[in-house]
Amino acid sequence: MEFWRWQPRPRSGTPAWTRLDSQSRPQLHDTRSVLTAKLSPYLRLDGTTREALAFYQSVLGGDVQVTTIGEMPGASEMELPGGGKAPPDKVMHATLTKDDWVLMASDMMDPSSFTKGDTYSVCLTCESKAEIETLFGKLSAGGNVFMPLEQMPFGWFTSFTDKFGVDWMLQFGGTE
Repeated sequence: MEFWRWQPRPRSGTPAWTRLDSQSRPQLHDTRSVLTAKLSPYLRLDGTTREALAFYQSVLGGDVQVTTIGEMPGASEMELPGGGKAPPDKVMHATLTKDDWVLMASDMMDPSSFTKGDTYSVCLTCESKAEIETLFGKLSAGGNVFMPLEQMPFGWFTSFTDKFGVDWMLQFGGTE
């Protein structure tokens, strides 16, 4: 494996890519024991999730899966943050999967909260309940929890903004 660094040239000072010798190479360590979660972008759209994922599929390929609010257990009791019932045809969760990556998306349930450019989250799909609990505790510290870590029909889930203003979603599909 070769390592390169963007740095000034010795004589001219003009930046250029320079190959690093064995003494200058970064020390690599195995991070698999630190984090096993998978990182995925999560788009929150203004009712256009089906159309957007169909477009992305036409460009990128892959398989699309869509679950509406009406297909979720307990959908008839689901309320919007501002009150009222959630429309059953809205997309609760959708995925575009190709090879080893996943793009996730859903319709914003409260149209007044939609602002273009602020419609993404970082979603971590965790490998265990212990991992989701640990990551939630660390990442949400000093931030604002929108939805606390709790059991949902599809597994464990939480949503929050960290202390840097980044929106996060953590999920674990199992029970333990």
